Amino acid sequence: MLSYIQYQPSSLLARYIECYWIFKVPLMAASVVERLIPGGRVELMINLGHSMHFLANDKLEQGDLIDQVHVMGQRNRIYYAKSSGEMYMLGARFKPGGIHAFTRLPASELLNQVISAEDVLGGTLKGWKNRLREKKTDAEQIALLDLLMQQLVQYTTTEWNDCTKIIDIIRQDNVLSVNELCDENESYYKKLERSFLKYVGYTPKHYYRIVRFNKALRQMQFNQKSLTAISHDCDYYDQSHFIKDFRQFTGTTPRQFQSETHHIADFLISQQPV
Repeated sequence: MLSYIQYQPSSLLARYIECYWIFKVPLMAASVVERLIPGGRVELMINLGHSMHFLANDKLEQGDLIDQVHVMGQRNRIYYAKSSGEMYMLGARFKPGGIHAFTRLPASELLNQVISAEDVLGGTLKGWKNRLREKKTDAEQIALLDLLMQQLVQYTTTEWNDCTKIIDIIRQDNVLSVNELCDENESYYKKLERSFLKYVGYTPKHYYRIVRFNKALRQMQFNQKSLTAISHDCDYYDQSHFIKDFRQFTGTTPRQFQSETHHIADFLISQQPV
């Protein structure tokens, strides 16, 4: 049976880390190709099971291997995951912009990438996998992971604080346009764009698209509304614009998506905020 459980970070890290998680998949379900829908976050992934392939499309047999401790960057298109065997993975999901508290690498360099965590967070990660594997319970593993993450925290800047305020506004239900946000915060777009690329890894307008799509996807999954109504509620110009985003971010149509089983996507849609 598949198991996905989220855990809250310590108060020291709650500003930067959205949650920790443990994902386990038995051997019988391991060969299923799962959709990885963009959610605007960076993930730290620690693989304690068989290797997982990060695939650019669902027809590939192999892709970037996630077999040690990796950082999976935020994405602006659909990707896929396929395990080579029984899956047992721990992770830390950073809040949008939160990765900056642990690295000086611009978030834009992480876009659509799977990178060795040591290249992003530093060489102090050597031995993390073995130390976590030695713990007997999930709770002990999460407690150790939180302690290890505390040791990596760096300072943040006023610019970062200002950027996270804009992120929070965009994630609210009644969001202004990006240009209106600039006017309200007495900023100009190019300055905000530089800040977003540095901390979030998207331009403000592309991040807005990611958030808007995820709001629409949650409405589609949990509310009995037509696509036209959802498009209107989520500020799409029309239904065709929504379907265009849907294809880019899921790789399929709304009807096909609803007819399929998506273990990872369903877990995140139900448990992860927009």
